[in-house]
Amino acid sequence: MVIDTMHIELHDCSTLDVQERMAMVDSVTGEVQYEKGYKGCIKVRKNGGKIRIECSLPKLLRGNNIYMLSYSEVVEAIKKIEQELNIPISRGIIRRIDTFVNIQTNNTPMSYFRYLGDCRYLKRGLIGNTSLYYKNGNRELVFYDKIQEMNAKKVKLPLSYNDTKHLLRIEYKLRNKAIQKSFNGNLYVEQLYNKETGIKLIEHLYQAYTIIFKEVKPSFNVNILDSQKGFIKQLANIGIETLGGVNSVCEMIDDTKQRYLDLRPEYVSRRKKETKSIASLDGIAQNNKSIEELDSKVKELCHRLILGIETP
Repeated sequence: MVIDTMHIELHDCSTLDVQERMAMVDSVTGEVQYEKGYKGCIKVRKNGGKIRIECSLPKLLRGNNIYMLSYSEVVEAIKKIEQELNIPISRGIIRRIDTFVNIQTNNTPMSYFRYLGDCRYLKRGLIGNTSLYYKNGNRELVFYDKIQEMNAKKVKLPLSYNDTKHLLRIEYKLRNKAIQKSFNGNLYVEQLYNKETGIKLIEHLYQAYTIIFKEVKPSFNVNILDSQKGFIKQLANIGIETLGGVNSVCEMIDDTKQRYLDLRPEYVSRRKKETKSIASLDGIAQNNKSIEELDSKVKELCHRLILGIETP
């Protein structure tokens, strides 16, 4: 199962047995805004008549969120939350759910960022050189080096991953409106007992990945010299590569909006669209080995998960 962290909302109907309880007080009015506490890796916040439970299911059940859980383990983790907090959560509303896949890549995860371009409706950005993200208010797709993250946090890598050199983590985070749109209304904890819900979560993650613009790596193909259009397009694509790739050229085009305030927005959008069209080399056989590898591995893993083969 691809689930990592969930945020669950419940009506406050009991006193929770949590540790490290503390109250967050408004500095001006002195009123208690909310209370929070922990029970192991389970975080609980109480605000008015509601409570919010936050927990990584793999971390709760297996001590580390690098692991993928089976459907039965997801159910087991939910039951464990209920046991730890001594409250039922089946009718809790899921306000955020993070799904993920781990991809063992041939090269360092960051080397693939160069070929992952923009994504419709999601803003692309980099956090240093270690994470690539696409997000709007309710959705976020993140790529990062999982092994590097664990080393930075001084978390010991499980023995089963000792021979893993490169591990690309792809996370897809859905919140509130995005969840409601994906599931035609609220998503309740009890729906995770249904395998169809798990399949839908995998499909949403895969779809988010597939709509990213993937850049090809240009090369000069002398076999199409009889086509002026193909010849010029190849030269233009090599020029894009020289300037740093599609993402760099699109950033340059965006920068013109700051320097030429009378430039109409549709012109900027058109030039970016043309840049991506040139880079796609439509009708000209070109392959990008890195993207071919990544596309293939993401597709294969998601397909296996949907079929019920639940571990990578």
